[in-house]
Amino acid sequence: MLNNPDSAVKIKEMLKERRHFLINLQTQTTEFIRTAPVGRIRIYDKNGQIRTYHRTSPSDKTGTYLSQKDTALKKQLVQKEYYLLMNKYIIKELASIDVFLKHCPSVTAEDAFSQLSDLKKTFAVPYFETDEMFLHTWETQSFSGKAFPDDYTEFLTARGERVR
Repeated sequence: MLNNPDSAVKIKEMLKERRHFLINLQTQTTEFIRTAPVGRIRIYDKNGQIRTYHRTSPSDKTGTYLSQKDTALKKQLVQKEYYLLMNKYIIKELASIDVFLKHCPSVTAEDAFSQLSDLKKTFAVPYFETDEMFLHTWETQSFSGKAFPDDYTEFLTARGERVR
């Protein structure tokens, strides 16, 4: 993929799509965090029994014990913690994408041949196939369509070409 002449453009487009996805994801997770219960959850294993505590302030090292019935609160607090961690990485990834897009050149190596004057192009051999070369190759190739069985109804286009 990386030796494809369009790869630089594709990479930029993929990064723009990824950036858009991350921004939408960040919006969704931030909204969940905003509406989630206050505090954090503390979970640990003590002699084979899982203990969960709801900590509402950073100075509270233990928190309030959550019983087995508090499953919804536990899930919300764990999901909130997960989304907070996700947002941390989303911010880092967005910053990296923004730096790349800011410093990514608008003219790539594939465009170098087109930057030469017409006189210099006559002496240079392009490393990448130019659009003009591709068009010329495509136009010079002969095309033979599939044969039509004799029992098919004939449909003609405005140019007189037979179609199915």
